[in-house]
Amino acid sequence: MLTFAAFALCVLCLLPASGSADEITATPISPVPAVPDQKSTTTPQSRIVGSASCAAASCHGGGRRIEGLHYAASLIWAGRDPHASAWDVLNTARSRNMLELLGAGQGGAPPAATQDARCLNCHATVEQPLTGTVVSDYLHHDGVGCEACHGAARDWIGPHVTAAWKRLPAKQKLSLGYVDLASSLTQRANRCAECHIGGVGRDVNHDLIAAGHPRLDYEFSTFHTNYPRHWQPRASTSGLPDPEDSPTFPLDAWQAGQFAAAEACLKLLEDRTAEGRPWPELAEYSCFSCHHNLEDRSWYQQRRSSGRPAWETWNLAPLRNSNSANLLPLSTAIASLETVMNQPQPDRQQVRTSVTNAVTTLAPLLTPPEPWTAASIDQFCLTSIRSSRRTTTDGSILAAGSWDELAQLYLGLRAAVAARRNLAPADPHNAQRTQLLEQIRTQLLFRPGYDSPGTSSNTAVLAVTDAINQLEQLLAP
Repeated sequence: MLTFAAFALCVLCLLPASGSADEITATPISPVPAVPDQKSTTTPQSRIVGSASCAAASCHGGGRRIEGLHYAASLIWAGRDPHASAWDVLNTARSRNMLELLGAGQGGAPPAATQDARCLNCHATVEQPLTGTVVSDYLHHDGVGCEACHGAARDWIGPHVTAAWKRLPAKQKLSLGYVDLASSLTQRANRCAECHIGGVGRDVNHDLIAAGHPRLDYEFSTFHTNYPRHWQPRASTSGLPDPEDSPTFPLDAWQAGQFAAAEACLKLLEDRTAEGRPWPELAEYSCFSCHHNLEDRSWYQQRRSSGRPAWETWNLAPLRNSNSANLLPLSTAIASLETVMNQPQPDRQQVRTSVTNAVTTLAPLLTPPEPWTAASIDQFCLTSIRSSRRTTTDGSILAAGSWDELAQLYLGLRAAVAARRNLAPADPHNAQRTQLLEQIRTQLLFRPGYDSPGTSSNTAVLAVTDAINQLEQLLAP
């Protein structure tokens, strides 16, 4: 599990993604063979077969790597992918201490994190979120394995090695339990959000955070860039789109991630409003609204907070701050929900009604957007910069109202500048934009030894604001 400081380094220290496409020879379609019903290796309802089923040298175990990176997917996952050690994390001293603080073994509570459904639902591969105390299962030792993302494999592991499989539509594959992540960024982002934001049965609430679990700060384009690649980009002969072929892929991924994050966190809030759940749930609010240094002229003191924490300053900040015309119904719905959530004692049912309205408003926007151009990217950056600004009580104009909003603004601008550089590599301002982004990133990093912004004073915020103002000048027509 990442500490806040480790996350800040992960989400702000970006590494370039790499990979090349291999050629795929078209083959005739033949019927997919029937797969006999196999006895589950976990529970009678489970269709999970385990990551070892993918590790043969002739499959994804590396024996055919010359034919494509995906033939070494199992080796890469086992050796470089942090998901492979997700279950091991549950055996650390930190996890044991968390369970003790949460009352491990008291009143029938699970005695260890490796038997706690709250932990296993994200730190192991499960077909459906588990409930209650869990008997140890050897497949949990896989951590977050192949099937956590690609779907329980009992019914498709046989058909997927046939020549016919490549030509099957995604819907038919899904009927067998396979989740196609190749051609849809939205599908990828949603799959990650199931754990990295949460949902029903996967709720990192304030109890878990107070016991020592890091807060969940998910930003898809950054995670995707830093993730060890175990797949081969599709060749053009496959006849299927590959989103990574697009020169605007960094911004496409950022946009897909924002909508996936919005949908996941709204549905999680809806689940948190259910009767019998603790309310209000403090994990809905900005950690740094309360956990920050008490300093003069801090942005927290100047934002007229009346002593209350700010609601949802991470996942929804970019969409809430947008004044784009097509997003206006959504930003309005989110603003209405924010008004309810920022009340001293938000009404559970009123929140639930507002959440439902926001989810309904979001649904039509979950479609592939129009292709980006250099002009539309410039407009996106200008809109993001101008709508994020906040005026303090002493009249200072800051780039944003909190560390969360500044970090999200930076991540959106970084993706946009990268996409624009791909579209216009000869633009003389490319290097200057990149340099300004690096200045912003440096100011946002946590100090060594801190699990939150080491200072809440305006010094760093003013430095970021100055860099963003310069960036705006380079983008303004």
